[in-house]
Amino acid sequence: TILPGAKLGAQSAPAPSGQNDRNRSFVSKPKWAQALVLVAGIGANILFAWLLFIIALSHGVLTGVSTEDATPSAQLYILELVPGSPAVKAGIPAGAVVESLSARGETVVPSTPEEFSRFIETSGDAPVAVAYLFHGQDKRTEVMPSVGVFADAPEKVAVGVSLGLAEVQALPLHAAIAEGFVMTMQGLGDTVTGIFSLIASATAFRADLADVAGPVGIVGLVGDATALGLSSVLIFMAFISLNLAVINILPVPALDGGRLLFVLIEAVKGSPIPAKVAYYTNATGFAVLILLMIAITIHDITKLV
Repeated sequence: TILPGAKLGAQSAPAPSGQNDRNRSFVSKPKWAQALVLVAGIGANILFAWLLFIIALSHGVLTGVSTEDATPSAQLYILELVPGSPAVKAGIPAGAVVESLSARGETVVPSTPEEFSRFIETSGDAPVAVAYLFHGQDKRTEVMPSVGVFADAPEKVAVGVSLGLAEVQALPLHAAIAEGFVMTMQGLGDTVTGIFSLIASATAFRADLADVAGPVGIVGLVGDATALGLSSVLIFMAFISLNLAVINILPVPALDGGRLLFVLIEAVKGSPIPAKVAYYTNATGFAVLILLMIAITIHDITKLV
């Protein structure tokens, strides 16, 4: 007997909403799809870094130039200082732009490293007033030149600075894309080398946190980059994105790399990892990451103090 309104043929009952949610969940997807999702986030960090490099290079990046290739917009930068030199004692910082030199009633605006050195050498035993620009602020200090500053030239009168000309140079879009890709690959390689060297040192209890920065240290570095302009901030952000990509791929529980390792293990063994094992492993990894972040933050604060 066929009831009125009934249809011939078998029909399956609609799946409960909970079943649909489970079907759409991450763990229900094929292993290759899970791996692709985990790698996609890391790839996005790398692509974002490439985009930032392209924008920075198109906008213009501070680039070192030779005396012959320098344009009138080039500025004279203090690149490095000799430890214990008169310049260090006078408080002149690396990265400052030399604006003028004054001694014995004479003032010059050096446009090349040679002009700077020549003025210092002819200043005799008189102090030299150095006007410079640093972090957008005009500053002035006095430095007393002396001999014996450079080991390879003990008789030379100097203040102990290494100088270089630099100017902002912008690339056309096609060149910025190519150069940005090169910078991305180089930055990625340097980041991988640096992080794995740190891990190797840590396993041997020889880790040096001097060059490691956490959130507090990064804020200070952002301030330094901001003083050099928008392009410097963009490049700094690009390197942070590359660092996040490399760190996130590490096979550490609570990171995408740790989850990717779990996916590979499940694919090899043909069965899921017990939920309790996955939970406690991820919880332990998360706790270790929190402790590491606290240690690095304390280190950052110590350096500021």
